[in-house]
Amino acid sequence: PFTSGFSKLTVSGNYAYVADINISYGLRKLDVSNPTNSTVVSTVNISAADVALSGDLLVVATGYGEVVVLRASDLSEIGRLKLTDAAISVSVSGNYVFLANRAGIHIADISNPAAPRRVGGYATTLPAQDVAVRNDCAFVAGSAMGMQTLKMVLPPHIPPVSISRPSGSAWQFQITGVANQRLEILSSEDCQEWNVIGTMTNYSGADTFSDSSPAAGQRFYRARVLP
Repeated sequence: PFTSGFSKLTVSGNYAYVADINISYGLRKLDVSNPTNSTVVSTVNISAADVALSGDLLVVATGYGEVVVLRASDLSEIGRLKLTDAAISVSVSGNYVFLANRAGIHIADISNPAAPRRVGGYATTLPAQDVAVRNDCAFVAGSAMGMQTLKMVLPPHIPPVSISRPSGSAWQFQITGVANQRLEILSSEDCQEWNVIGTMTNYSGADTFSDSSPAAGQRFYRARVLP
């Protein structure tokens, strides 16, 4: 038994991550390998309204209107982003975080978890209380508004830190965006004239593209959403 009520939780393997809006209890990581005797592994004193897991990252929506990115292994903080109004719900798709609050939906890019950045949002007419994401649609619910389905138009992004040349000849980079988005990849030597070098489906929302025959000298890349 625990002495404070829980808000939300998510489970992965033998661990449950439990959000509590009461900052005195905050976010707790529980070992649930023995379902009849769950134990607290670690705690962070944070006003946690909701929590979502993305790989080895834990994304927390706080009662202070923040998105906080933690390491799931030890709950150490990596980065945070201040938004507006107290958060109610959070969902993650690829490298994007969707946060619901009374102002509507906020969208943040966590491709660089140390520096989350807001990339968009949608103002609902009534408070948004929950959000779920599937492919390029966000489903937003509230007790007074019912449910709204939003079509997301998020530009693909190439994080500079993801660009590498592991084979010595082919440049490769990650493209973050909406899962299952069809993309056209372009390159340029001067940012004036752009040439198509390939197409891809960004299945996970954070897939990698390789340029197997780059020209000598500097090269710039960008991605464009295909209809």
